[in-house]
Order: sequence, then structure tokens, then C-alpha cells
Amino acid sequence: QTIHVLSASRVPKHSAFNSRMRSSCALALFPCLSLINITSAYKARNFTEEAIDYSGFVQGHLNFLQRQDADSALGRIQQRSRGYLQGPYQYLAEQECQPEETQKQKWAEYKSFHAQCRQDESCMRRAVIWKCEDYDLCGGLGDELRGLAFSLYAAIAAKRPFFVSWSKMGQNILALFEKQEGVDVSVPPGLLQGCETRNMIDWHPEQDALTQFLSSTKEVSTCESWVTNIVVTQTLFDRRMLQEYLPWLVHVQPRYAIGCAMSFLFKPSSPDSVPEMWQGRGGRNFSVIHYRVDDSAIGEDDQSNNATYSVHIRKALQCATSHDISSILFLSASEAAKKRALQMSTDFGIQLHVSKGVAKHIDQDPSQLTSAEFESAVWNDFVAIQQAQYLLFAGRVSGFAGNAASMSFLPSDHVLDNSCSPVASGEVVRSE
Repeated sequence: QTIHVLSASRVPKHSAFNSRMRSSCALALFPCLSLINITSAYKARNFTEEAIDYSGFVQGHLNFLQRQDADSALGRIQQRSRGYLQGPYQYLAEQECQPEETQKQKWAEYKSFHAQCRQDESCMRRAVIWKCEDYDLCGGLGDELRGLAFSLYAAIAAKRPFFVSWSKMGQNILALFEKQEGVDVSVPPGLLQGCETRNMIDWHPEQDALTQFLSSTKEVSTCESWVTNIVVTQTLFDRRMLQEYLPWLVHVQPRYAIGCAMSFLFKPSSPDSVPEMWQGRGGRNFSVIHYRVDDSAIGEDDQSNNATYSVHIRKALQCATSHDISSILFLSASEAAKKRALQMSTDFGIQLHVSKGVAKHIDQDPSQLTSAEFESAVWNDFVAIQQAQYLLFAGRVSGFAGNAASMSFLPSDHVLDNSCSPVASGEVVRSE
């Protein structure tokens, strides 16, 4: 049985889908998610002197002074986490997620329950699997992380074992992460095939609907796989919902909802070689400006939007100057925006570098990539943001960048919007 809760705006407008099929998908009458390969490509990134090559960045072998052979670098660190690196504020994770013994005990209790449940067939029959695979429509990386975190918290509240099946563009994304000791969320062989599927994309439930959903989740006796991007900070991290379902998490700031979930499941690697990243360019003390453009501008070099880009980029550069930030990595999916940022940075006396690669869109690119290509095309910008001292948004707030900031536990006054004001706690991780 497959249950679809799908927004029409998420249904692709290309390939084999015509308007009638899109309408059917939106009405949840047609299992369209299994008919098209919706693949994940958010960023394509390589760097040189101005456009820095950090193909080795997520592989723990950073070198911003010369290009590296990405495949050989991958071979050297096969056992190392490449998806989650410790940022400069990672030490805040414990005080934000588990500040007191009560929280430590609750997390430990679920960890113990999860480990025991893996050995109990009857318990495994109640599993919740967050699923995002090549043939699933999951949204961008920001959407995916929101859905994963929501599913984890809902599984904990319902005391059900939680697992993750996460692969895009032919790559196992889960393999990028190093699991925390005692928590293995990889799907046991054969479990997924016996699960019912709930597709809950772009579902924004009112509190009554969410309460009903969570209450019913507790009573479910069968395995379920959830394809969802539910905004965890707008739903489960509503204080009233937490009081009812996860009262021991009421202290968690919504901005760290993703970070607490991911740091419970996965162990961030120590970025021992990160200092190489900015040798000759200001050491590790760098910040990121992220410019989230419209989907139609992703990968494009259309100069017609330069006037708009200039307004937003100027504000971000002015904000950087006011905070004495002089070493910046400018990340955007728009080639035109990156070129404009390079041009404008000289007027501000800011050392700015941009990505060389051309970005790809998660819902429109059907590529099947090698490991190195995948990390270059999808993941490197994400872990770069995890290393930033500040995150500044040019234009609108981006969930892609905001979730990286959540995972690195960037302080609230280090995440700034286009007016140079701290981004509201819940807004950091709920934007698309």
C-alpha cells in the first residue's frame, strides 16, 4: 500500500509527465513517484586560484593549492566519514542537545532500545524507515534532512526502531556518514521490501492533523517507509507538540533540530587536514556567503539578473565588512551570481573565492555519478558550510545552507540574513 501526500509544485514538468499525469500525482491518485528517476544534484563544485578546487575536501584530504586526484583520495580514506565534518562550534552540540542528565539518559535509552530491537523480529515489524532513493521525489538536500530528522523524532516518540535508506544518483549517501557507536540505522536486508510506503511530500499539517498522525503512528504494528520532507521545526518542534510527545527535548532550539538528530545518529569527523584549505588565504578562519537563486537560474550564466544579484551581493558584502570578515567562500548555484560576486568583492577589499563547477538541479538532472563526481556535484558545498565561522545569506534564507549550519551548531549571531540580522531560529532549517 502506498499513501501519497504530494504537492503539485513538486511534480516534474519534464520527461514523460504531462499535465494530466501531474494532476493525478497531486491528487494522490497515481503512483507517479515510481515512474521517473528524480535524481539529486544540488551543487557542482571544483576550485582553482579564484575558483578553488576542493574535490578532496569531504574526503579529509583538502588541498586548495593544487588539484588532487579525487578517486585516489577516496581510496585513502574509505573508512572515514566524508559527509559530516566537525566545525569550529561543534563543541556546542552537547550543551544544545543533551545539557542535563535527563536528556543524556533519554537519548541513551533509545539507543539501547534500537540495538535490542534489531535482534527482535516482532519489534522490527514496527520499524520506521525514512526512504529517499533514485525513484523517490524527496526535494533538495535541505528537504531531505528535514524529513530524516522528523522521521527520527517521530519514531522515538512512538518507540519504534528507525532506519535510513538514502541513495541518489546511483550513490549511497548514507555511506558518507560514520555511524555513532551503538546506533546503526542502515536497513537490515529484506526489511524494506515488506514495508508499506507513505509519501508525504510538502505536507504541512495543522497541529490537529499532526497530533492525529503521531497518535496513530504509536499504534501501527507494521513496518512503514516514509518519503517525506515534513518541516520538523514547524511541526514536531512546536513547544506544545514537544510537551506531549518528546518533553525531554523542549530545551532544544528549533535551529538545532537537524543538528541534534544528525549528531545523535552520526559522528562528525575531525577535519585534521582542513587547515590546508586556506593556507595562504587566511587560515581556517573563513566564512561563507550563500546565495540561493531560483531553480530556473541553477547552473545558468544568464547576465540578465545581474542587477538583482548585485543588490543582494552588495548587502552581504557590506554585512561581512561590518563584522570584520575578510576571507569568504561565496557559494551559489548561479554562474552569473558567482561572477558578479568576484567583480564586486574588489570594491570591498574582501578576499573572495567562488566555485568553478556548474551546479545541477536535484529534480531535473538524471545523472548517475561516480563517488567523486557525486561528492563534487552534491556534497562539497554542504561540508564547506559546516566549516564556516559565519554564514551570511545573500537573498533568501536557504535550507541547504541552514541545515549545514544546524549540524555545525553555528551560534545564532553567526547566521545572518540579507539585512545582516540573525536569522530566526526556526527559519534557519525550514526554508527551501
